Amino acid sequence: MPTSTDAGIRYTPGTKQKVLVVAERLDRVYGSPRLENPFDPVDDLIFILLSGRTGPEACVATFHALKAKYEAWDALAREGDSPALRAIMRGAGLSQRRSTYLAALLRRLIGDFGTVTLDPLRSMSAERAEEYLVGLPGVGCKTAKCVLLYALGRKVFPVDAHVRRILGRLGLMNPAVRLEYAQQAVESLVPARVRYSLHVNLVAHGRAVCRGSVPRCADCAVRGVCAYAKSSPKRPQPRSRRRSRR
Repeated sequence: MPTSTDAGIRYTPGTKQKVLVVAERLDRVYGSPRLENPFDPVDDLIFILLSGRTGPEACVATFHALKAKYEAWDALAREGDSPALRAIMRGAGLSQRRSTYLAALLRRLIGDFGTVTLDPLRSMSAERAEEYLVGLPGVGCKTAKCVLLYALGRKVFPVDAHVRRILGRLGLMNPAVRLEYAQQAVESLVPARVRYSLHVNLVAHGRAVCRGSVPRCADCAVRGVCAYAKSSPKRPQPRSRRRSRR
């Protein structure tokens, strides 16, 4: 019988092999997409902060609107939390809160490094860089892990809502466990060599197929190893609308 740790990870003799099978099958389908994340660490940090509770299209549009408005992030830091900034941020939602955090975050970088940059983190260990990032205004563990993964090339594995939902449905973890409790245990479960590919492919899969409300199990590349797909009753397919012959 599977056992569960306090972090909600369900270990069986074949758990790690199952993770590798899922990683391989999803990579065949999605090919490890970049998901439009920028390569510059500051750009990526801001992009990820905008993405929380925001659809991908709104996030991308808001990020590009910020880049078009401000010649450099230092200019935004000098302007601070302004009506113009809030007007742009409104496209991603939570504009007042995010504007406050963003202005404070950029000022903090100037205070620490003399300009808006995260380049000094490149020479830090992953642990030290993560510690610095989570000390910034509005930055949590998931955001820090994403910056480390996407922009700093570290072999970490961020656990976001898509990852938690899909791993839960696969039967690898308890999806009810809070992200901060599951992060370390899930990361240790995933081999370092597939952490980037598995993360981005799970996000792509969560957006396209394994959705929160109505998962498209019939189109799922990993349904053969999915506990949710095996245990759920067959759902009737939506009926096509046909013109009545009467």
